[in-house]
This record gives sequence, C-alpha cells and structure tokens, in this order.
Amino acid sequence: MCLTALFINPHPVSGEYKLILVFNRDEFYERPTKEAEFWQRNPNIISGQDMFVGKEGGTWLGVSRMGRFAMLLNILQPGGLNPDAKGRGSLVSNFIQGSMDGQTYLKDVAKESALYNGFNLITMEFRKDGEVNTNYFTNRASELPEPVQIEPGVQVFSNHPVTESWPKTDYVRSEFEKIVKRVPGLNKDNLIKELIAMMSLDKPLITDVDISKEMLDVQKRKVLRELVFIKSSNYGTRTTTVILVDAEGTISFTERTLKEPIDSKNPDWQQKTHVASML
Repeated sequence: MCLTALFINPHPVSGEYKLILVFNRDEFYERPTKEAEFWQRNPNIISGQDMFVGKEGGTWLGVSRMGRFAMLLNILQPGGLNPDAKGRGSLVSNFIQGSMDGQTYLKDVAKESALYNGFNLITMEFRKDGEVNTNYFTNRASELPEPVQIEPGVQVFSNHPVTESWPKTDYVRSEFEKIVKRVPGLNKDNLIKELIAMMSLDKPLITDVDISKEMLDVQKRKVLRELVFIKSSNYGTRTTTVILVDAEGTISFTERTLKEPIDSKNPDWQQKTHVASML
C-alpha cells in the first residue's frame, strides 16, 4: 500500500517548481530497506532500496540527475499475492538507469505485465526543452491495456487503477491542491513540512475503527482505502518522501523514514535531504 501526489509544471517561473511530489511508502516493518542515498554503483541516482532477499536493489521511487524519475505503487489484490511473481521494484530501477523514453519502456513492460503482481507504474522525463514527459501503466485495469500519457497539473495515485477512486486519494487531492496554490508564498522548508503533515493523517476518513486491533482481513482492506498514514503492529507507513524540482533544475530529495529495526510501539524517525542539479 502506498500513496503519492504530484504537481507537474513544465514552465515554472522563478520561485515555482517543475515538480512537487510527496510519497508515502507502506510496507511490513520487518522487510529490510536501505535509506535513500546516492547509489554507489551510479552516483547520479537517488533512491531508497529494497534489501529483501532476491529483490535487492529494487525501489518504489527513484530519481536520476539525468532527468529520469519513476515510481511504483502496488495494487491491492483481494485474492492475495503470487509468491512466484517477478519483483516489481526492478521496474523503477531499470527505468531510471536506462535511456528509453517512457512510452516505449512501458509498452515493453506491458508485454510481460502478467508476470508481476498488481502495480501502478509512473515514469517522468524532464527534457532539455523544458517539457515533462509523464506516462502511466497499470497491469490491473482492462480498460487501460496500453500506457497513457499524463497531462501536467495535479495527479494522485494509490493502490488502485486511476479509473477508480478511494477516499484517501480524494482527500489528498483536495488538500494537495490547496498547498500547491499557496506555493509562491511558501519557502522550501515550510512546503516540505506541510506536505509531510498532509501525509501523516493516521485516522480513517470515514470508518470508526482501529486497524491495529484484531480485524478480519476483508475489513482491514476496506479501511486501508481511507488511511493516508497507516499504523499497526507489523505494517505501516515507513517512509514519507518529498521531491522538489525548482525552475533551475535543482532536485531536493527529502526522506522521513523509520530507523531499523522498527519498534511499532516506540518508532524512531529520521529525516535527511539530498540536493543535486540535473545534468
């Protein structure tokens, strides 16, 4: 389960941003993860990395100084996951390391999409002419069999195809649009604080329940549609990431993440910001 909101503005003036992105990563607390950093094997790339055995090096969100971005959100599968499916995190890391345009890349992914559990995959390329090429593909929507191009403006994605709507995506869209409208009057630090605060709402929007208590799986799946920020004994929101790209092409990558090993009763958060310029 994950949640992201992004604002794409291809032609910002000074003081505005080409990209404003905030992302909540929800995962089991025991799954080993490397915090966001510049990769040793490719210092132009910033991301956190999955360190689960057999899935090492995959990621949910990655940024390259070459102007290549990608993110992946798992899609909720009521029937459960296929344990033999290919690792989805490689879909992000392969794109940000490569040179293929988003449409071509996603069309190749679509050809073998049945080998993966459900996902939403978004790619972005910041071109030298200032345009932003953003594309989307899901392997769980029959009405969207091919990748589609995403227009500039506000977009929100979670653990469902974009043809559907959940309470938490509707809520975040509304709150995110309010913040974006006030961006010219916010300095970077305050913008980051407001975005993280927006993504920290840990109460269901509609249902009056506590998912940390014993519940049937079907009940939990329903409530997860309402939770922006998830807390339970073994699973929850582990990381909130804010990525800003200003009018000059400077990337600011801020990650607020739980330190491992994670103690759900006494969570220990740390926050770091990495800054780089697009090449």
